Amino acid sequence: MSKPVIPSTRELGHKYRRLLELAQAEGVFEHGRLFRVLEHLNEEMSGRPKNERRKGHLTIPPHLALRFQESDLRGFRVRPDVYFAQSWSDRDGDDPFTELDLKLRVWIPGDASARTSLDHPDLETCDWRVGLRVHFDRHAPGQCTPRYHFQAGGKPEAAELCQLYEEICEPRVPMWPQDFALAIQMVLKGFFPVEYSRLVLKDEFRAIVQYSERAFVKPVQVWIGRYFSTGSPGTQGKTLLEYLEG
Repeated sequence: MSKPVIPSTRELGHKYRRLLELAQAEGVFEHGRLFRVLEHLNEEMSGRPKNERRKGHLTIPPHLALRFQESDLRGFRVRPDVYFAQSWSDRDGDDPFTELDLKLRVWIPGDASARTSLDHPDLETCDWRVGLRVHFDRHAPGQCTPRYHFQAGGKPEAAELCQLYEEICEPRVPMWPQDFALAIQMVLKGFFPVEYSRLVLKDEFRAIVQYSERAFVKPVQVWIGRYFSTGSPGTQGKTLLEYLEG
C-alpha cells in the first residue's frame, strides 16, 4: 500500500489559503475577517522550518474564527464560523493527526430564543448569539472515547451567550477526521448550496478537498476496515465502538 499523503505546514497552509480564495470568489466570507485569517495563516507558515517534511501544525484561534456571511436557512437567519487547532505527522501510518480540535458555531439573532427570566441578561443588547456549537475532536491519550468524534456543546467562549450546558459533553459520536478544508466544504454545502454548486464544479476546489481526504481520512478508514478483516489482530472480544477507542 502506498504511503499516505502527509504535508508540511507550508504545503497544507497554501492549500487552505487557495481554498479560501476560491470560496471567497463566491462572496461567502466576511471580507475583513477573511483577510485577518489569511494573514494569520501566512504567519504560521512562515514561522515553520523551510525543510519541514511530513508533519505540521496550523491554527485559527477563537478571536479570529473564520466568519461566513449571514445565510437564510429555511427562513431563519444564521451566521456560521469555524476555528481550529490541528497537528499532524507520519509517526503513525494509521493515524495522521496528533491533535485535532475544530469548532463549528452557528450564530443566530440574539432575541431568537430569549427567555428574559431564564436566559443571559446581555441578550437584550446583543445582536447575535451562538445557537449551536459542534466540536470535532481527536481524543486525548487515555480518554475512553472514539479516537475521532464530534459532540454538541463544549466550553463556550464568553461572547457566545450560548444556551448549551457545557458540562453535557456526551454523546461523542464516531466519525472520520474533519480537517479545516473538509469543515469548510461541509459549511458551504449546508449553508450556501447555490455557491457550493458552482464551487464543486471547479477542478481546483475539488482537488484541494480530495487532498485532505487522502491525507487525513483515508489512513483512518483503512484502520477501521481492518476491524472487519478476517483474522485481524487485536479485534477479538471488541465491538466496533470499543475498537474505535484504540
